[in-house]
Amino acid sequence: NVVLQKNVQMNLNIKSDRGQIQRLLSILMDNANQYVSENGTIEVALQQSNKMLVFVISNTADNLRQLQLDKIFDRFYRGDDARTQKNGGSGIGLSSALAIVQAQKGQITAQTQDYEKIIFTIKLPIE
Repeated sequence: NVVLQKNVQMNLNIKSDRGQIQRLLSILMDNANQYVSENGTIEVALQQSNKMLVFVISNTADNLRQLQLDKIFDRFYRGDDARTQKNGGSGIGLSSALAIVQAQKGQITAQTQDYEKIIFTIKLPIE
């Protein structure tokens, strides 16, 4: 009962490690799928802005008030122990995502919208 919305600009190219980019997208999509609220929404957007590829993935989620955004990319940080135990996971996915983005000379940020949605924004240089 999850709605997937996408807004993807076609024919975008970047020079990067294809395997690492696939791993990054897999981590973020898995994270969204794992923590989306019941009857929630996952949104995916991909576009070019100036000389950056901008990838945004967001999902509705429960318990975002207790999430510490300043620690979300820390290795082994898990924002909701009870829920994480139920869903599994080792707490290293987002720290791996950060490492991949940094290796590609990009940026990744996380923010919440009204504590109902978490939004990850990844910016990678096109050249």
